[in-house]
Amino acid sequence: AVAACQRSSACRVIELHTATATAADVIVAGNQVRMVSVAMSPATAQHDYWLWQLPRDGAPVALMQFRAAPHGQTPTADLVRPYADTVAFAVSLEPAGTMPTHPTQVLATGTAGT
Repeated sequence: AVAACQRSSACRVIELHTATATAADVIVAGNQVRMVSVAMSPATAQHDYWLWQLPRDGAPVALMQFRAAPHGQTPTADLVRPYADTVAFAVSLEPAGTMPTHPTQVLATGTAGT
């Protein structure tokens, strides 16, 4: 999925980095977003991962909840704000069963390109 996106001018790949490595890739095609785990362990039963869109002029917006497996892909979700209004994406670890209003434990971030 990442290689196919990189060959398309209508698709973008944003690498999400921890302090030491690439954790995942975010694939954005039109208004659709998908995560591809590069080096994320599955979340424990007590936690879920959340993908966040960070708009240029507002608070982070939760896009999807997921559980990662190495090299696994998430289903697609819709961007809440247009990609052009996005400065970055982030993944956080949150308590299972809750809908977070903001990221609490950010694990990886990546800057959205033009």
